[in-house]
Amino acid sequence: MTSRSPVSEDRLAFNETPPADQRARFGDRFVAFLRSLGYPQTEANELAFGFLPDLLEYDPSSPPGYPNGRGLTMTAPTSSLPC
Repeated sequence: MTSRSPVSEDRLAFNETPPADQRARFGDRFVAFLRSLGYPQTEANELAFGFLPDLLEYDPSSPPGYPNGRGLTMTAPTSSLPC
Protein backbone atom coordinates (compact mmCIF):
# COMPACT_ATOMS: atom_id res chain seq x y z
CA MET A 1 0.00 0.00 0.00
CA THR A 2 1.28 3.46 -0.85
CA SER A 3 0.24 6.79 0.53
CA ARG A 4 0.42 10.08 -1.27
CA SER A 5 0.62 13.54 0.20
CA PRO A 6 -1.89 16.21 -0.82
CA VAL A 7 0.91 17.92 -2.76
CA SER A 8 1.65 14.80 -4.81
CA GLU A 9 -2.09 14.33 -5.38
CA ASP A 10 -2.33 17.94 -6.60
CA ARG A 11 0.66 17.45 -8.88
CA LEU A 12 -0.82 14.27 -10.31
CA ALA A 13 -4.19 15.98 -10.90
CA PHE A 14 -2.45 18.95 -12.54
CA ASN A 15 -0.38 16.72 -14.82
CA GLU A 16 -3.49 14.79 -15.85
CA THR A 17 -5.48 17.95 -16.65
CA PRO A 18 -5.51 18.95 -20.32
CA PRO A 19 -3.82 22.33 -20.88
CA ALA A 20 -7.11 23.83 -22.09
CA ASP A 21 -8.63 23.16 -18.64
CA GLN A 22 -5.69 24.16 -16.42
CA ARG A 23 -6.63 27.83 -15.95
CA ALA A 24 -10.20 27.01 -14.95
CA ARG A 25 -9.21 24.18 -12.62
CA PHE A 26 -6.02 25.55 -11.02
CA GLY A 27 -5.94 29.30 -11.72
CA ASP A 28 -7.30 30.31 -8.32
CA ARG A 29 -4.76 28.10 -6.56
CA PHE A 30 -1.89 29.61 -8.52
CA VAL A 31 -3.11 33.12 -7.69
CA ALA A 32 -3.51 32.24 -3.99
CA PHE A 33 0.01 30.82 -3.89
CA LEU A 34 1.48 33.91 -5.56
CA ARG A 35 -0.49 36.15 -3.18
CA SER A 36 0.97 34.18 -0.25
CA LEU A 37 4.41 35.15 -1.56
CA GLY A 38 3.44 38.82 -1.36
CA TYR A 39 2.42 39.55 -4.94
CA PRO A 40 -0.43 42.05 -5.27
CA GLN A 41 -3.68 40.66 -6.72
CA THR A 42 -3.21 42.18 -10.19
CA GLU A 43 0.35 40.93 -10.55
CA ALA A 44 -0.55 37.50 -9.17
CA ASN A 45 -3.33 37.24 -11.77
CA GLU A 46 -0.95 38.21 -14.57
CA LEU A 47 1.70 35.74 -13.46
CA ALA A 48 -0.80 32.90 -13.09
CA PHE A 49 -2.15 33.70 -16.56
CA GLY A 50 1.43 33.41 -17.86
CA PHE A 51 2.01 30.06 -16.18
CA LEU A 52 -1.24 28.48 -17.29
CA PRO A 53 -1.66 26.54 -19.42
CA ASP A 54 1.62 24.80 -18.68
CA LEU A 55 3.05 24.73 -22.19
CA LEU A 56 6.53 25.30 -23.45
CA GLU A 57 6.32 27.02 -26.79
CA TYR A 58 9.08 26.54 -29.30
CA ASP A 59 9.74 28.19 -32.64
CA PRO A 60 12.51 26.36 -34.54
CA SER A 61 13.18 29.49 -36.62
CA SER A 62 14.12 31.50 -33.50
CA PRO A 63 17.28 31.13 -31.38
CA PRO A 64 17.05 28.87 -28.31
CA GLY A 65 16.45 30.37 -24.87
CA TYR A 66 13.74 32.38 -23.23
CA PRO A 67 11.13 33.20 -24.51
CA ASN A 68 11.62 30.51 -27.15
CA GLY A 69 11.68 27.47 -24.91
CA ARG A 70 14.45 27.09 -22.35
CA GLY A 71 18.14 26.50 -22.61
CA LEU A 72 19.41 23.14 -21.37
CA THR A 73 20.73 24.66 -18.14
CA MET A 74 17.69 26.83 -17.38
CA THR A 75 15.05 25.75 -14.87
CA ALA A 76 11.40 26.74 -15.33
CA PRO A 77 11.36 29.38 -12.56
CA THR A 78 14.60 30.91 -13.86
CA SER A 79 13.18 31.34 -17.32
CA SER A 80 9.75 32.67 -16.41
CA LEU A 81 9.77 34.58 -13.11
CA PRO A 82 10.87 38.20 -12.95
CA CYS A 83 13.92 38.77 -10.76
